[in-house]
Amino acid sequence: MHRVSFLIPAHNEEKIIRFCLEHLAVLPYSNYEVLLGLDGCTDGTLAIVKMFHKKYPKIFKYFELNERKGKPAVINKLVPHATGDIFVIHDADWIFKAAKKEDYKEFFSWFDDPLLGGIGESFPLEWDPPHFSSITSLGHLSVAWSTYFWLGYQKKHFTQRDHGNLYVDATKMRFPFLMNIFRKELYHPVETLGDDFERTYVVLEKGYKIRLSENVDYPRMYAAYSVTTFKDIFKIKRRTARAREQVFSKYQRRAGLFSFYLPLFFFMNLRLYQVRPLKVVFGLLYWEFLAVLSMITHLFTLKPKSTKEGWAMRAKRQ
Repeated sequence: MHRVSFLIPAHNEEKIIRFCLEHLAVLPYSNYEVLLGLDGCTDGTLAIVKMFHKKYPKIFKYFELNERKGKPAVINKLVPHATGDIFVIHDADWIFKAAKKEDYKEFFSWFDDPLLGGIGESFPLEWDPPHFSSITSLGHLSVAWSTYFWLGYQKKHFTQRDHGNLYVDATKMRFPFLMNIFRKELYHPVETLGDDFERTYVVLEKGYKIRLSENVDYPRMYAAYSVTTFKDIFKIKRRTARAREQVFSKYQRRAGLFSFYLPLFFFMNLRLYQVRPLKVVFGLLYWEFLAVLSMITHLFTLKPKSTKEGWAMRAKRQ
């Protein structure tokens, strides 16, 4: 059985980190650890983490840091302490869970294949249809549906099958899948704002495969939050534009307007009939408008001079 190390960078997460840790504390998998890097926390995050460490000392370990250089810098500090052969990069506002307890063992057994380097993000964090009826945030539902269609487009055009399983096709991929679950031996300190984007290129360039899950109930990340404003969406899209620019520049790639974005929006709009409730259709169209606007405004805004400065901007939600 593979040993799994969950690596969690955290800065002032007292309002939400408890949900993340509660699920990890009782994970139905017998061989794992959770390492937390507390990056200059000034709120009650440390007290919450200490409480979980005291109750589950064999699971939780924490390290008080003051990097303030961004998520990758914290992860770099945690890596030497990790004992697992599989890494899961886990944000403090995510929840890792599955519908069935027995699925965890099967999920991580995918790494029995020595050529499998990692598992890509296969469903949106916000994608949780059974609870959609209780979510009142139009922005949150719009992100859920738009990202669901985005990933659906990527799965359709940038993948290949091998023995019935779905894998990223490096020869077709125009836009990288996000990836936060991978072999420890493939860990490479990333240098861009798009750490989960860059990780995909690193693993593929080393000759390993990236598998995608087709079962929405399999172990995956969910959002621990249920409210997202359109103001938040615009800021997120601008930060993503910065990250994308850095990653594409470093790996000499490009997702062109006619080769990626227009076909993507066409793909999404053809599927608007699937969206429920109906008002979310208008939210999704507004999401598309914000996505385009963020790309345009990014061209005329001040860019971070360095990755450190960029992560500082991201921490401030700029």
